[in-house]
Amino acid sequence: MIPLAGMSQFTKGGFLVSGDLSFNATDAYTSYSVTPSVGFFVGDGLALGLSGGVGGYDEKDTDNSSSQLAIGPMVEKFIEINERVSFSLKGQVLYRHISEPTELTIWESSISPSLLFFATDKLAITANMGMVRYSKSDDSGSSGISIGYGNLGFGLSWFLG
Repeated sequence: MIPLAGMSQFTKGGFLVSGDLSFNATDAYTSYSVTPSVGFFVGDGLALGLSGGVGGYDEKDTDNSSSQLAIGPMVEKFIEINERVSFSLKGQVLYRHISEPTELTIWESSISPSLLFFATDKLAITANMGMVRYSKSDDSGSSGISIGYGNLGFGLSWFLG
């Protein structure tokens, strides 16, 4: 067993580098996304930083495809459950540009919970458990709220400092 120093990962002045990677291929389509975040701990358990992402979607046997780029500020609060497991709540506002047959610009704000399982004192496997999201398209004027509770994603978080 690797001993961990509780809360040392979330100390003011430290850094956080995290992200998710997804790839899905079926007979009908292929999709991918890479979503990194970088944060600086401004207080114990509270990180401010930037989130971003790139992704794409391609339907087989059709001309339907899209790509997207996103960037924006994020805030993440970490709560230690025990020395190996923590909970986090991440809020972010993203500017998202999507290239399809027509270009779309979307502003999006979201809140998402995660569980972190520390493999070492600096590296955690994250389990992302859905989100609440509000989005608004500058191009079409459409907006909406969505709640994603059925999606489970995994990523990594690396704590520096």
